[in-house]
Amino acid sequence: MTSTKWWQTAVFYQIYPRSFADGNGDGIGDFPGMTEKLDYLSDLGVDALWLSPHFPSPNWDCGYDISDYTNVAPEYGTMEDFKRFLSESHNRNMRVILDLVLNHTSDEHPWFLESKSSRDNPKADWYVWVDAPPNNWQSCFDGDAWTYVPERNQYYYHYFMKQQPDLNWHNPEVKQAMWDMVRFWLDLGVDGFRLDAIGTIFEDPSFTPHDVPMNLAELRRFSELAQTEADKKLKDKYWHDMFKHQWGQPGVHSLMKELRAILDEYDGDRMAGRRGRQHRIHGERQGRTASRLQLPAHAHGAAHAHSHPQEPKGQVSGN
Repeated sequence: MTSTKWWQTAVFYQIYPRSFADGNGDGIGDFPGMTEKLDYLSDLGVDALWLSPHFPSPNWDCGYDISDYTNVAPEYGTMEDFKRFLSESHNRNMRVILDLVLNHTSDEHPWFLESKSSRDNPKADWYVWVDAPPNNWQSCFDGDAWTYVPERNQYYYHYFMKQQPDLNWHNPEVKQAMWDMVRFWLDLGVDGFRLDAIGTIFEDPSFTPHDVPMNLAELRRFSELAQTEADKKLKDKYWHDMFKHQWGQPGVHSLMKELRAILDEYDGDRMAGRRGRQHRIHGERQGRTASRLQLPAHAHGAAHAHSHPQEPKGQVSGN
């Protein structure tokens, strides 16, 4: 009989750092405050803490626009404060998993600042650049998915906000830099990761336009007004069709195999998982990808999970 893994029965508690506990009285949550609450969380029966993004960020999207993957947001404390929080959590037999945002960075990240500076810099191909918008793709947060940068006289792609440019995961240097970041936190002793928006990592390389006869703002309005069963079915179809070329593309499964191999380099049964239903990735059930991950049975805690308004059904979401 196969033994049960810790994450299969653990109670996870999500912590949104900005609002959970303020240790220095400045009105913003921080690691000293979180550390002070660990006895309380342990008494609740919590087995693992899921920490929402704690990295430096301009905070256009609740910290999911990361400007430094290997540091702590100064308003939350220092790296030493984080290490103490991690150590004290482990002393109480609580594991700590971090939000892992692979799809995009902040537009203030040094990688993007360098990439947008010219067409021939060392990081010129670290993001998705085009000479002119090749299609009618939408950002899921409203507006076009392509934003112009005068320094390059080109446009970059962003599935989320324009402040969240998508990384080019077809570039092996990007992959190496991100896996180095994963190892950085694993070396510190974190117990794994909750994966944010993994289904949006790859786009249709042909940039196939969607065929929905409206933009996202118009679709939202159509959805609000849909009353008949026919309109509701059409609304669902439009949501799917508008974004079907921007998520669920081939390559995610192979990428997750690489991440799983990295986790397996470390002892302690490190985990990577996501919440939510199974979905289809390019015609295959995400269960195939999920076989490389872990899907925790219990996830309790703060209501500040990264969510995206009006997501099409069937999307691999950040939740």
